[in-house]
Amino acid sequence: MDYDTRSGLRELAEAQGVGLQMLSSGQYWLSNRKFAARKMSVVAMDIADADRIAAIWIARHSCRHQQRTFVCTYAKDNDEWQPIAANNVPVEAGFLQDRGVRAISGPASLLVLEGSGGSLTGHSEIDPAWVGYQLIHAASEVSCLRIGQRVIDVPDHGHVIVVWKTAAGRGRPYGRPQIAAHASDGAQLTSLDTDGFIDSAVWDASL
Repeated sequence: MDYDTRSGLRELAEAQGVGLQMLSSGQYWLSNRKFAARKMSVVAMDIADADRIAAIWIARHSCRHQQRTFVCTYAKDNDEWQPIAANNVPVEAGFLQDRGVRAISGPASLLVLEGSGGSLTGHSEIDPAWVGYQLIHAASEVSCLRIGQRVIDVPDHGHVIVVWKTAAGRGRPYGRPQIAAHASDGAQLTSLDTDGFIDSAVWDASL
């Protein structure tokens, strides 16, 4: 079956519902059985407790071995998670299998920006805000990302999502916080400045 508008909206809603179930239950990685029934898996997620927001990157696997992925964002209102938006994110086949190695690919492979997005919260009970996200593919040398006091462990496939919130009047897609990449021994390997698209390791190598 072709990926038409109707099926696309249905899959977006289904992915958003799966993410909401995860956040509401506190079970951030649902059982394999539940995911298998929906042919879905979690690529990455980020919960910013201080800002009461979250973003979940979900992949859906079809019978034709194709993959479609969705990013769903949420905000917490009166101790309950509420969906903000769901976006379709195109990916290449086998995108979960390849991870760069700085020793081979050079410093530019440490942090590869794969896409970004976001939307207004849209809930009257929540202060109007822009909730943005950044998709990153980290090289094998990167063990975790640090955003302020928040630490995001990098999974084996290297794909990470970072979520943040800024005042609605700031405009989009600006306002992303600084992101630092660290090795397993805690050493900082590189960093992305606020709203920057080239990390410090690439800048240093070009000097």
